[in-house]
Amino acid sequence: MDASLKNNSLPDVAHAQRSKNLARRADLLRCVRAFFADGGYLEVETPVRIPVPLPEAHIEVIAADGWALQPSPEICMKRLLAAGYEKIFQICKCFRKAERGRRHLPEMTMLEWYAVGETYLDLMTRCE
Repeated sequence: MDASLKNNSLPDVAHAQRSKNLARRADLLRCVRAFFADGGYLEVETPVRIPVPLPEAHIEVIAADGWALQPSPEICMKRLLAAGYEKIFQICKCFRKAERGRRHLPEMTMLEWYAVGETYLDLMTRCE
């Protein structure tokens, strides 16, 4: 067995690539947060474990004991909109049971945002 595997460490090349990827991810998240903060959005955090997920025909949730891991933060964020928050965003972990493949895992990071009164044209301008 390779000595690096015995020590639970990655070979130097793989470690360097992973470090580079983690740094890129951190930079991306920092930029996304700055983009929304500069636009007047409030970053929110909603529960990951919810009593009832939003029913979606094509999304299988991970559930146990009457609770589910959120497949998206949509339902909780819409409650915040109903409570009067007008511009919110969230970067969070979401879970979908059937999502598995070379580029898909059951756990993923999702960006979701809402702005009351914003049209799809406003959204297109913001994203350009």
